[in-house]
Amino acid sequence: MNKIESLFVTKVGVSFFKIFSLLISLFFLWGFSLGLSDVLNKHFQELIEPNSSKYIFVLLAYYAGYLFMPIPASIFAERFGYKNGIILGLMLYALGAFMFFPTTHFQSFPLFLLSLFAIALGMAALETVVNPYTALVGKNKYSTFRITLGQSFTSLGWLFGPFVGGSILFDIRKQVTLGNTNEFATMAVPYVGIGILVLLVAILILISDLPKIKDGKLRSITLKNPEQKSVSIYKRRYFITAAITMFFYIAAQTVIFGFYTKYLFNLFKNMDNQPVIGNECLLKIIHFVGNSNVLNDSQYHSVAAFILAFVGMGLFTIGRFAGSFILIKFKPNVLLILSSVFSLFFSIILWLDLGIISFIALCLITLSISTMFPVIFSLGIRKMGYKTKRASAHIIMAIVGGAIYPIIVTILPSINPVKFGLSILVVSFVVTFIYGYKGYKIDDETRAKLNL
Repeated sequence: MNKIESLFVTKVGVSFFKIFSLLISLFFLWGFSLGLSDVLNKHFQELIEPNSSKYIFVLLAYYAGYLFMPIPASIFAERFGYKNGIILGLMLYALGAFMFFPTTHFQSFPLFLLSLFAIALGMAALETVVNPYTALVGKNKYSTFRITLGQSFTSLGWLFGPFVGGSILFDIRKQVTLGNTNEFATMAVPYVGIGILVLLVAILILISDLPKIKDGKLRSITLKNPEQKSVSIYKRRYFITAAITMFFYIAAQTVIFGFYTKYLFNLFKNMDNQPVIGNECLLKIIHFVGNSNVLNDSQYHSVAAFILAFVGMGLFTIGRFAGSFILIKFKPNVLLILSSVFSLFFSIILWLDLGIISFIALCLITLSISTMFPVIFSLGIRKMGYKTKRASAHIIMAIVGGAIYPIIVTILPSINPVKFGLSILVVSFVVTFIYGYKGYKIDDETRAKLNL
């Protein structure tokens, strides 16, 4: 047994390495479908409902899935097991994808929202079930490593999805221009393809032999502390603070990816009026990335989008892979503290508008936040036993924190989206720092009840 495989072995010598390899495909598909859908959904919304004021309904449909599904998914998994919980999430995801077929036929905005809602239900169910299962398939001290490594493949899939989606849209537009096809009818094809792909993974999970886990452990292992069942998750401060911290972290992540291109565009545009720090260097970057000496708004938008796709998302993915192996040696809360300090520092640099220095800070902030989600999640579900699924559900529900920024800037267009976003970043990273420094600790009262 090699060193990597040993990270997936339980105390009784049961190896989950092959099972985790299967879960990796699930994590990758999860991210790939998300990235692909992001591109397709945005284009489809523009086709079916060009009125941007209705974007608020798209946000509500998406985040409603994360608000309403986690607890039912946890109850379902408690009754029927993790394996069936995973299949439930995949089936809901596939259903949402297939629903785009009638949506394209009727060109209905309400059907579009319902399809998005079904996909969000599936994603919320998967997050609720897969993450804690990943944490439990091996020794407890490596649980954060396993979740982070799994989430790394989600980021990898999320990185590739938009490129495939962009290629599909390019081909569709080309065929429409030539008069060979109807754009609405053709848009159903990639969604059906996603649905088929998800169903294939569901079948793979169905025929696989996923070990059953009970009370947060293998069925063959009994709980060391039976009285653990009497300690409510709502009386565990480290869990409550984890859910609150996750809310703020997701808000920050949404801000970063939401205003990334806006910030870069404003930075490039400001150079038209006055020199900024590193002006010449920024111009070289624009010329090199844009492959042109032309300087205009279209070029700035194109360069900003390219940098987000390759640099922003690339460093985010690299950070998760690197962070997962750092977690083998470092305590999760220590990494969270360091990530929070660097993220807060980069946020301040962005606020100060320091030209090339702020450009570098924007690139690096996606690297510094990359491990926060899995670290917060794993710290929040510790020592939960049979309540692990329920605790997972509440932490996943905190993903609705991502709705704060886009909804407010949509409802109140007079707000400066960049400055407002930076305010959210500062508050959020202070919260994550506090959690990593103190909030993650199990209080004495809970420790005594659990005989820890």
